[in-house]
Amino acid sequence: MNTLILIILALFGLLLGSFINVVILRMRTGMGLGGRSQCMSCCHVLGWRDLIPVVSYLAQGGRCRYCDAKICWPYWSVELIAALIPVLLFTSHGLTPLFGWMWFISLLLLVLAVYDVRHTILPDGYTWIIALLAGAFLVVGQELFIRIYPLLFDDIIVLDHIAAAALLPLPFFIMWILSSGRLMGLGDIKLMSAIGLVFGFLHGLEVIVAAFWLGGIVGVGILLMRYIHGKKALNTAVHRDILEMREVPFGPFLAVAIFLSFLGIHLFEWLGYFG
Repeated sequence: MNTLILIILALFGLLLGSFINVVILRMRTGMGLGGRSQCMSCCHVLGWRDLIPVVSYLAQGGRCRYCDAKICWPYWSVELIAALIPVLLFTSHGLTPLFGWMWFISLLLLVLAVYDVRHTILPDGYTWIIALLAGAFLVVGQELFIRIYPLLFDDIIVLDHIAAAALLPLPFFIMWILSSGRLMGLGDIKLMSAIGLVFGFLHGLEVIVAAFWLGGIVGVGILLMRYIHGKKALNTAVHRDILEMREVPFGPFLAVAIFLSFLGIHLFEWLGYFG
């Protein structure tokens, strides 16, 4: 039975991933979400054969069937990630209200992360939706938090989350002011505020620290790739996109850190800070 549920969730996730790609591609272009899908290069209306998640991409060799333009590499990866998200959450939490809440937030984070990678911008609207979901959950679902974080949330209070929303991003907001936005994006700071509202102070701090660690690891990896590139040509689109990056967006690392926490992977507990 669980296997069947996982298959259904994965397939539904693939469809959602395809829709998320449409949202990301059309965001801030003046195009609505209605109407037929079309190639962003030649504007040819796509048929059903072109819209099968992942399969169409592979069958067409990563190119448009009509103009032979390359389909950007994040397209298929968004679909796969969207399929993986509910599978992992179901494995951790089962079909519960918590599962649905985390799934919806994770999809919003996927939109934010991919858009940040493509445009180095975190759209405010999605961050505010996450904050609103966190506020609503604090009112009706505190007992579910206790189930996920028994070590830290045995005496959970709403005030802790409200204070975290204000205090966690404060040092980075000061950094943003002093550097005139060069060291930290304001969108990242707003997302940190939402993180505080979702997790409270201690786990919110944990998520932000984990994001910086992930960012540091990826940053070192990019430097190594650039060094290797000086010795050996790397010709894939992914490699070229990475090597040409002038700034590494921080939003994706925050999104990944949040999702890891949703799965019960807690940095502070691993380090033995609690229990």
